Amino acid sequence: MHKRGTLVRATGLALGLAGAWLAPAIADETGGPLVLTPWESGAGNTGTGTTGSGTTGSGTTGSTGSSFDTGTNTLGTESSGNAGTGSTGTGSGDYVPIPLPEPVATEPLEPTTPEGERAPEGITVNTLDDSPTDYGGTLEPSAGGFGYEMWHGTDRAVVEQLLPQMPIRPISPSMRDLARRLLLSSATPPPGRANADLMAIRAERLRRLGNAADIASFLALMNSGNLNAGSARLQVDALLLDGRRDEACTAVRSHIAAFDADIYLQKTFAFCQMVSGDRTGAMLASDLVAEQGDDDPVFYALMNALDGDEGASIDSLPEATALHLAMLDEAGLAPPADLVQSDDPLLLAALARNEALASDLRLAAAEQAAARGSLPVEELMALYRAEPADPTEIDTVMDSAVGAVSPRVRALLYKATLTAPDPALRARYLQRSLELARKHGGYMLAVQVAVPELRKIVPSDRLAWFAIDAARALYVSGQNEAAGAWFALIRRMAPNDPVAAEALPSLWLFARVAGASDPAIWDASSLTAWRATQESSGASADHALRLFAVFDGLGEPVGHASDVLIGSDTNAGAVPNSAYFFNLADAAAAGRRGETVLLALLNLGEGGPGVVSPIVLSRVLRSLREVGLTNEARSLAFEAIVAAGI
Repeated sequence: MHKRGTLVRATGLALGLAGAWLAPAIADETGGPLVLTPWESGAGNTGTGTTGSGTTGSGTTGSTGSSFDTGTNTLGTESSGNAGTGSTGTGSGDYVPIPLPEPVATEPLEPTTPEGERAPEGITVNTLDDSPTDYGGTLEPSAGGFGYEMWHGTDRAVVEQLLPQMPIRPISPSMRDLARRLLLSSATPPPGRANADLMAIRAERLRRLGNAADIASFLALMNSGNLNAGSARLQVDALLLDGRRDEACTAVRSHIAAFDADIYLQKTFAFCQMVSGDRTGAMLASDLVAEQGDDDPVFYALMNALDGDEGASIDSLPEATALHLAMLDEAGLAPPADLVQSDDPLLLAALARNEALASDLRLAAAEQAAARGSLPVEELMALYRAEPADPTEIDTVMDSAVGAVSPRVRALLYKATLTAPDPALRARYLQRSLELARKHGGYMLAVQVAVPELRKIVPSDRLAWFAIDAARALYVSGQNEAAGAWFALIRRMAPNDPVAAEALPSLWLFARVAGASDPAIWDASSLTAWRATQESSGASADHALRLFAVFDGLGEPVGHASDVLIGSDTNAGAVPNSAYFFNLADAAAAGRRGETVLLALLNLGEGGPGVVSPIVLSRVLRSLREVGLTNEARSLAFEAIVAAGI
């Protein structure tokens, strides 16, 4: 048996576990910088530039078929086009049809649509099954699912065409939670003839949303007979990226019998043979794959490394796969540093868990992965704790003139918080962490890291200076009772303490957004006082517009119209597809919960609640409340006002 191949030191990157092997190819809109991006581009992330930006390509949204078995498993960079606008057709019942993008023509499963079963104009309906069963899920109503009847009254054709367009890369934790629950909910499928397999569409969206555990558990619902090679590869990759190698190997041994011609599964099978101790069988399987013309020098170099070649190293991964990452991890080899620049949440989470990667790069990858929901925040906090710290560095990061804010700076502040000898000093470190996050980005993640320590600090008169920072973070994270304790402290102190008096208007605002029932929480004088505190920032008009949109959407009184500041509205954001906007109100009024959530996400877009037009924001919040998702509406409202700098 001879060693195969030497490593080709390639240049360039094609990162982010591409859905190239997940047909259909679906347009994935990507916008400009997000207000709630984890950190400013180039904000000192140890020179790694963890947040990249790309250019949205042009193209046409493809139609969704029942199979996604195309292409090869690569972690590739995508450039996808924005869908155009289709024509408005006629629906059935009381549904107001949405003008949808024209689908690319595909070979129909039946030559014609039977008379009397026509879809809205612009939507082609082909029959897969009279009674689809493709909305099983892992979330029951008691566990966060939206209910078995979430699609009641919604035409299936609408779900088939809108679900692939749902934003799946928002930094907004609230939007990610809504998208995740929409995809994983167990429900009765929407009524109508099937033109596409919703399980396949949901798997593709979950893959791009980026939580490996969710993908693996979702695909486990599918009967082995319903899996094709593409879904089999996705299941194996999700298990590998979630660190569940033994389960991945069990799955690939099951799939290889059905898809013995699939090169990627053959290579994964060879890897599994190697790690199980069958080195001879593994190298034989590797040779057999090579004889089929497979061009993957990195795979063969890593197989040699696992077989005992101590000279292997990987300088670049032009087409990184989940298998490559698992092999690197097993061989104890560090992935190429350039991979940390990926925008793929699954890849970033895998890099964060690779102990051979330099600590600064692991931190950078972990922060980005945690901000996108693919890595539990607890794992990021563990990496923060493991970071070596020099006490003299703490004084430096507490300096108000600190420049670039790197992952190491955030780790040092976290460690200092844990070891602070008294509550006042702990509050100082927490305040600094939250302040830097508000200034440089990453506030929502900083809040998740800070909350466990915030809850340990008991509000007291001598900590009044910390009340706004503490309460804001606690309200944003849904810790209303703990936040209310700070608000109660400030209300008591305000008549005799100027610091408390200055903090009171903003805390009034936060408490009202949280839904506090105290009638003294908000009144006309409160609005006037809050506006006065904002005028010094020079952004009171924009702040007021977003605040009024939030209050209007939450059904809260905001005072008289004459109290509204007339601003330039330059940062108000754009109104999305008008059909999405108008149909959102219709779906909410009719109680179509699944459709309401889907349209709410489409209206918010990738930019999220911090940049969307105040008009759209108000309608989204109001619509979610109408279908019983008041807490979710309040969470979005907090993200909107925090992103606006309030």
